[in-house]
Amino acid sequence: FMWFIKIDPELDPTILQQLIDAIKSSSSQRERQNIFLIASNRNFLIGHDPGAWRGGEEAEEVISHVRSTRDDKGNGANAINGIYTGDVQLLYDAEVAAVDAQANSQLGKFVLETRLDADDGLHSRYLQHVQEDAMEKFLSTNMELVGRGYVRADAKNADDEDDGEEGGAWQESSIRWYYWCASTHVKWYVDAEGDHGQLDGEKTDRFCITPGLTVGFNIGTEYEDVPTHFGHHELYRHLGENKNNGGDDNTCGAAKCLDFVDGFVSAVRSRTPTSAGMKDVQYHYRDNQKSREGMWQLLSEQFGVKIERAIESKRYFMVNMKAIARENLEGQCRGEHSCKKSSKQKLAQIISSDKE
Repeated sequence: FMWFIKIDPELDPTILQQLIDAIKSSSSQRERQNIFLIASNRNFLIGHDPGAWRGGEEAEEVISHVRSTRDDKGNGANAINGIYTGDVQLLYDAEVAAVDAQANSQLGKFVLETRLDADDGLHSRYLQHVQEDAMEKFLSTNMELVGRGYVRADAKNADDEDDGEEGGAWQESSIRWYYWCASTHVKWYVDAEGDHGQLDGEKTDRFCITPGLTVGFNIGTEYEDVPTHFGHHELYRHLGENKNNGGDDNTCGAAKCLDFVDGFVSAVRSRTPTSAGMKDVQYHYRDNQKSREGMWQLLSEQFGVKIERAIESKRYFMVNMKAIARENLEGQCRGEHSCKKSSKQKLAQIISSDKE
């Protein structure tokens, strides 16, 4: 998969360099090619700007940070302005693949776009699970992987007169698009007892949380075919079981258009003053010490979250709590950010409190 990490263009240079170093030190050279650190405040799909990779809007925005300096003969290079990591050529290849697939060409790829905010995390095999499920839903049994895309078996053999074989009858999948949401997840509360904060578990099957929220576009499906105007909290109500009409022209082609990824803990959510919505950021004590110990082990083994880093993070929050709350408050009601009276009240209480 390709991972786009969007950062504020005015991010402190020291923090920016730490991010670059973290990407380089925690991944192989091959993996780094797929990780793009991009100075941009523009985001797309659920709760953000209209447009997606399918259709070209998102690809154009990302590629706009690459300025070509080649002459008419192809000499020169690409000057990268605002993309700090990743293989730029891969961006162009992915853009072409998405456009080919939208045009319903014989060679193309379906597109999955997954949301993950900076203060949340996903299980190490969450994306693999979603990709495998999308393969089952989107691809007919008569599609074969050729090169970097999928081709219909009948088209593959159409011009081959010598092999004596007839191409199979290609049956297009009836599912044109689909949504996936994380279900069972862990919440980390920074404002709780203990040096490392506290954990709590939750399972949702009537509400889509933001970490792991994925929308998939099948080959031939255009951006306009998919209902992307619902908020994450509205998706199940409109697209859950037997509710596959996001408007009569937007049926996904299945009895339901949304699945909750279940069977393992899918995500971790930070309940801290960095939350734009400030929902459920206060910890309510439960006597589940044994369960919490298991959660910490799970976070370490499957999320890459070590308890030592949780201790370090909590210390940082405690020292800078008011400044963090103040910055969050300043961002409320601006651009795409949350604009709830309750959020502003909670942030104001943190700023005015005597707690340091």
